[in-house]
Amino acid sequence: MHCTCQIGRIIRSYRKKNNLTIEKVAELCDMSVRGYVKIELGDLDPKWNILSKIITALEIEPDELYECAALIYDKSRQ
Repeated sequence: MHCTCQIGRIIRSYRKKNNLTIEKVAELCDMSVRGYVKIELGDLDPKWNILSKIITALEIEPDELYECAALIYDKSRQ
């Protein structure tokens, strides 16, 4: 499975677990709803600063996402 999709699934599950709307999470992360939706769907690789905001807003254990995020970051540098 591509890591972007996996990150999106984890983020979505935490959003639902915390009973938050897409709009609320986007607002908490200071980003557009459209951009947030693309991350959840796996259509957009989140930058580190955005990923950090999402982790904080959704109270995600960072270890759950950082391994995949590191792989995405490494690919983008090639």
